[in-house]
Amino acid sequence: MTRSTHHGFTLIELMIAVAIVAVLIGIALPSYAAARAASQTQQLKTALITAINDARTAAVVHGTDTILCPSLNGETCADSFEWQHGFIAAVDANHNERIDDADRRLLYRPEVKDVRLLTSGGRKRIQFQPSGSNAGSNATFTFCDARGPTRAVALVMNNRGDLRETRPSATAIAAACRI
Repeated sequence: MTRSTHHGFTLIELMIAVAIVAVLIGIALPSYAAARAASQTQQLKTALITAINDARTAAVVHGTDTILCPSLNGETCADSFEWQHGFIAAVDANHNERIDDADRRLLYRPEVKDVRLLTSGGRKRIQFQPSGSNAGSNATFTFCDARGPTRAVALVMNNRGDLRETRPSATAIAAACRI
């Protein structure tokens, strides 16, 4: 009498393995989503800081105003407080206080999905003067991503163009996170 040996998994062993994999995925997926959201917000924040610094520097170097504003098409300023759809900066060569064909483009940042970026009321654009200062009042940029309102952050730019990170106001969080 010969004994035959079968190699492989039983149905119960396979179901246990699938259950373990499902539990591991269930644990890892929220962490991955949160890390991805944090990364996207950091990338957008870095792009905005770079754009602010480049626009401010260009105003000083060229001795004329530069404009930084939200844009939907990369060509002109959008009449909006929402910057996540993209933003542009340009030297205002013809001194008409808007970005048009006569102006020298400095940069264009395309849309960033899954992160909202809003400026404070009344600040649909930032205009830097030849001194490097920001024309107008302080501007607050509020970022909100898929992690929700508890993880919202804000950058505040004073009239000199200096930035600091802070916790946004409840009003800014409600607007940016659509509460």
